Amino acid sequence: MAGDFFVKLAGRAEIHGSAVVNLGAAIYALTAIGWFYAMKFVKLSSLGVIYAVATVLFVVLLGVFYFHEKLNVYEIVALSWP
Repeated sequence: MAGDFFVKLAGRAEIHGSAVVNLGAAIYALTAIGWFYAMKFVKLSSLGVIYAVATVLFVVLLGVFYFHEKLNVYEIVALSWP
């Protein structure tokens, strides 16, 4: 999720630098290592659901509050769907 932040940040017009891209890639790599460790203790089906929900919520909040992206009606309905 933090890797997504830095990749998005690197894609912005104001920021062009390999340091931000490298930071995003490093965070993705650390996430992969954490994923392997978590799989030792949690069932894959449970871990997949937790990861998916956390990723969606974090990325939406990051997009709205940091990058000032607007959600349309369809996105709001999709997020509020049970």
